[in-house]
Amino acid sequence: MKKLLCAVLVLMLLAGCAPRVPPVDDTGESPEPSVTDNAAAPEELRQETPGETPTAENTPAPTDAAKEDAGSESESSEDRNPSPGPADTPAPAVTAAPSAPPVQAGGEADMGFESYGDIAAAIDAINLSSNSSYGYYSGFRGGFGDFAVTNDMEMADAVAEEAPASASFGGGVKAESDWSGTNVQVAGVDEGDIVKTDGKYIYILKGTTLEIYRAAGSDTLRMSRTELEVPESNDSYLKSDSGWTSEGHYCNVREMFLYENTLAVVYGTDEYSESYDENEGKYSYSNSQRTEVLYYDLSVPEAPQLISKTGQDGYYLSGRMYGGILYIVTSHGVYDWVFDDPGSFVPNIYRGGTPELIAADRIIMLPDSDESRYLVVTSSDASGGEMISCEAVLGAGNADMYMNEDCIYLASSEWVNEELSIYTESVYTVRDYFSGYRTSLVRIGLEEDGSITAEANGKVDGRIIGQFAMDERDGYFRIVTTNEPYRYTTYTDEEYGFVNYRYPEERSPSSSGLYILDKDMEIVGSLTGLGENETVYSVRFSGDTAYFVTYRQTDPLFAVDVSDPGEPRLMSALKIPGFSEYLHPYGEGLLLGLGMGSEDPEQTWQDRVKLSMFDVSDPYDVSELSVLLLDAYYTPALNDHHAILVDSEKNLIGFATDTGYEVYRYTDSGFVRQTVIDIEGYTWDTRSLYIGDWLYIITENKMFIVYMNSWWVSREIALM
Repeated sequence: MKKLLCAVLVLMLLAGCAPRVPPVDDTGESPEPSVTDNAAAPEELRQETPGETPTAENTPAPTDAAKEDAGSESESSEDRNPSPGPADTPAPAVTAAPSAPPVQAGGEADMGFESYGDIAAAIDAINLSSNSSYGYYSGFRGGFGDFAVTNDMEMADAVAEEAPASASFGGGVKAESDWSGTNVQVAGVDEGDIVKTDGKYIYILKGTTLEIYRAAGSDTLRMSRTELEVPESNDSYLKSDSGWTSEGHYCNVREMFLYENTLAVVYGTDEYSESYDENEGKYSYSNSQRTEVLYYDLSVPEAPQLISKTGQDGYYLSGRMYGGILYIVTSHGVYDWVFDDPGSFVPNIYRGGTPELIAADRIIMLPDSDESRYLVVTSSDASGGEMISCEAVLGAGNADMYMNEDCIYLASSEWVNEELSIYTESVYTVRDYFSGYRTSLVRIGLEEDGSITAEANGKVDGRIIGQFAMDERDGYFRIVTTNEPYRYTTYTDEEYGFVNYRYPEERSPSSSGLYILDKDMEIVGSLTGLGENETVYSVRFSGDTAYFVTYRQTDPLFAVDVSDPGEPRLMSALKIPGFSEYLHPYGEGLLLGLGMGSEDPEQTWQDRVKLSMFDVSDPYDVSELSVLLLDAYYTPALNDHHAILVDSEKNLIGFATDTGYEVYRYTDSGFVRQTVIDIEGYTWDTRSLYIGDWLYIITENKMFIVYMNSWWVSREIALM
């Protein structure tokens, strides 16, 4: 390519002409020096390979360092004036950052795909679109709406017409007895974890084994240790005269759900095969991922019995359980595929190990998608393992999951590169582009019998930090994102095939925004431009108030009134050093924050674990009642809310750090440390729960049993 380019330049010089350069102002005049030599070009002009156009692949997402640079060179922006709070407590002004182009409105469509051929055509168009950076396939009838179950997916009849009414053990809602369940986002909607309890027994996943203990304080007894019926991990490498072959099969047990006397264990498998033929110079690679669920009958804790198994293609993203129904979400990619072979581009579900292609009319597609991946969602009877229903969404890969008793919301954030306009300037074809994060949303409706239906889709600007950035109340979906818009322009000389880029001297500042969408996933209200040059670190919705923390050097805690979906209002913004990475309601009018801080408020890096308690009784005047810097530098609870035990009624806050397992209570005088228990080093999978007066701390290798009346470690049990 370089030789060809040099030859073209020589011919141009011999002909008495030179490559054109794009104008720098509205006059159309060319700048000096010429960009024939890239080294002599102005910094804002970067000559690329002839004919190259920007795509999401060659326009990288901003790094943390880039975000800092963007913040130091931020542009001035207009002021926005949200509706004020009470007259004596005016709401702080909100600065509006430069916005991205409006996203496409959400809504419903008529049906899923009519055939596998339509799906193949859509994937083909996605691949073409991804390579060319513009143009989308629109010739199929995929979309959102009500889907009739076809003969290929008649699963709803596998369970009774009514879902079990009792709440699931192990999460959110617990029985009247005094014990803690999994720390979940939505009360009554259980989340998977590696430790579960029903108040009588403790269930622990350790690698590929399940250990069951009868919880009785100092007299706690191991009931059984069961090797899970999962494939063994292995790999092989074979060298021959003509080349080599490598194959592998890996199994990863992820988490479990507990419902009455049934335990559902989720695990994933990853199979790959690669080879190289030296004679032909040919390399080949294949990979397949699958998520499966094992259902064990726990009626006899001494001998759990496997009763059924279900599965679906793709790696495990998340799961929830409500009303005796287990919902599993996976991500399935399409790589080496053949147009007339649906098995190469359509995901399977598995019942009893038998694969079944998902029916075409159970597959829908996100509009304007440029990703050939599926989100696969299934529902199963948690007590018997019979699969009930499934949906697949083409055009989304990784996704965060929010679920309440009525709906599942899936949010997939991706870096996009969009052509805003095209026009002619002098001899150049000029294209203006927008780059930034967009979050695609899918709402899936839930029926009492476990049936699921993809109902609507939408989009919002920015990216989310996880499941806590989403919430639904009274039919309105609320979401908080960080927006990092970026714009640039290309100048194409069609005659000579040169493409030059112009980037702004200053990047637009990042900011956060809150969006409210209706049941059709149409945006009905928003509040944007908050936390300029900062990133969202934590979010918690509590009734009609949204609390979220942004951070660059200080920690603004925003309180937003979302009672009126069409007009969310900023009520207060409290700025303090450090940041909170997890927020948890702590009784009436209090909000607990767990994050990082430092002794020096001017220090730019935060090196100590921090506990904060906020007074949110008056959202227009939020204050920090107490802050405590721990002599610890990390806690797994910063990244996994299942790793923290919070119970405001028992006034109990417990989590592992690099100094041990720490227990606190909160008083009018602030945080009071109850104890620090030496657990011989923390691990990412440390969990804790209480039953009665006993605290059980489960680490990678041991279970510590603590009497909470005196914080005496009465016993240590080695996990096998």
